[in-house]
Amino acid sequence: MIGSDAVTGDGGWLGGPAGSGSAGGGGLSAGRDNESQQLWEAADERYRAVLDSLAEIVFELDANLRFRFLSAAWERVMGVPAHVALGHRADELGIPAAHAAIAEELGRLVDGEADQASFELPAVIGGESGWLDMRVTAQRDPDGRFTGASGVMTDVSDRRRTEERLARLALHDPLTGLPNRSLLCDRVAQAMARSRRSQEIVAVLFIDLDHFKVLNDSLGHDAGDEVLAAVAARLAGSVRSTETVARVGGDEFVVVAEGLAEAEEALSIAARVHELLLEPVHVAGIEHLVAASIGVVTVAPGELRSANDLLAEADLAMYRAKERGRGRVEVFQEELRARAADRMSTEAALRRAIDGGELEVFYQPVIALGTGAVQGAEALVRWRHPERGLIPPALFVPTAEETGLIAPMTAFVLSRALRDFAGLEGLSVAVNISARQLIDLRFPDDVAAMIAASGIDASRVTLEITETAVLADPEASLVVLHRLRDQGLTLALDDFGTGYSALAHLQQLPVGCVKIDRSFVDGITASATDRALVQAVAGLASALNLRLVAEGVESEAQAAVLRTMDCPSAQGFLYAKPLPFDEFLAFVEAHEARRAA
Repeated sequence: MIGSDAVTGDGGWLGGPAGSGSAGGGGLSAGRDNESQQLWEAADERYRAVLDSLAEIVFELDANLRFRFLSAAWERVMGVPAHVALGHRADELGIPAAHAAIAEELGRLVDGEADQASFELPAVIGGESGWLDMRVTAQRDPDGRFTGASGVMTDVSDRRRTEERLARLALHDPLTGLPNRSLLCDRVAQAMARSRRSQEIVAVLFIDLDHFKVLNDSLGHDAGDEVLAAVAARLAGSVRSTETVARVGGDEFVVVAEGLAEAEEALSIAARVHELLLEPVHVAGIEHLVAASIGVVTVAPGELRSANDLLAEADLAMYRAKERGRGRVEVFQEELRARAADRMSTEAALRRAIDGGELEVFYQPVIALGTGAVQGAEALVRWRHPERGLIPPALFVPTAEETGLIAPMTAFVLSRALRDFAGLEGLSVAVNISARQLIDLRFPDDVAAMIAASGIDASRVTLEITETAVLADPEASLVVLHRLRDQGLTLALDDFGTGYSALAHLQQLPVGCVKIDRSFVDGITASATDRALVQAVAGLASALNLRLVAEGVESEAQAAVLRTMDCPSAQGFLYAKPLPFDEFLAFVEAHEARRAA
């Protein structure tokens, strides 16, 4: 409690009762005056007690804007006794009331231009920087002259800090503290404006960590976050004053460099960043190698470009780096824009095709070379466009792979193939699965559900994979493949011989079938080398107890050579092209009838 120290002048906070200082009048009149004075002083004490109990600081200023009353909250909030503050102006007590805007507001009260003012102002509160909300009402004599002011001050430091924190979160990545995309776009716009004045070049580098998902899935998200934070700190600690680093996605970072004299300087910066990221990152005592694909776009002085356009172009260049092997730097070329536009158009149409029932499943028969019997078929997706007709897979499957649409597409093909073949006893069906399915730990469960729904025996189902799909994420792929094999499905290594280390993969992968790529079968009748290669694969498959299927068989001569090598199965145009299901059934019936005749 501040008590009487908080009050200056006679009569206390309330000023005393009227006539309390009058002369004369003894006896009963004097007794009444004394009783009235006592009641008034008691009321004054009660009102002071009420004011001192408030969390807000109640204050009164004199005509010179000096404090002449302060409630007890002053000491609680400011950490300074009230009696020390009395007689001083606010700017002498850690409250910069002399600040131009605040002085102007108080000046309007003094000059009679306003009767009330309200504002927030910075203050030293308890020895730390804070904020006070100040609301003031002018006091005037009967002639309207300013005699002082009263009001309340509220400590709003916590609210202001929360607002500042939220404002920072709105513009910064919470994990790394780097600018987010929103702030980055503003920084790019500023850099572009400065570029127009300085006539210097601006460069945007889009950085995507290679195979980060593998690390994240294998070590867990906490370890993945540690890697991202370490990469962010490394990037932020290496940039120059003319460069900005931002995080714009999961494992995506952007560097904006300005003040470049030549566009080639952007490549030097990209090389520096690339080398910087090659240094191992230590997480949980383990070294992790981090590489990145980087896309670069430069802007000449005076070019009018939006930040979103620049980021999109740098992103396209980064994807080109991914396509060309990862761990490299690519510069944006105009052709990428047209390519991206075409891909976006194809993607949009493909999404409609998947949802609108435009996809179909065709089946190419697989024939037993020894007996000529139909053993089964490979299921292949086809897109029957309402205007363009049947679109070849080569024109849309790569887009499906790039955009992730391959997942629902594969699910459609697999589900349809299982239903179609469920009732065809004795015939097996093979379905291609993509790299995305191989790293999706939920995929085996999805397959199991589809097999159960169709009623087909899992032993009649083959899932075909490629070596390149496995190499995209070997560790995750092995987990998925073993779970699929344990369900009773057969796994086939497709396009065998075209990958990087086919023999090594035969030892590591749980495959039960090998498919010889058509490129070797093409030359089997004319090239001794191709014959030797196919013979070697056939011998290897036999030794490892793997089923062997030759793809792309187009002539009886090729089939004859394959028979001499004890290759058990083949598919190709010699027997049939991929067929709609009803035509496949008709083919099987006619083919078996010819065999029986």
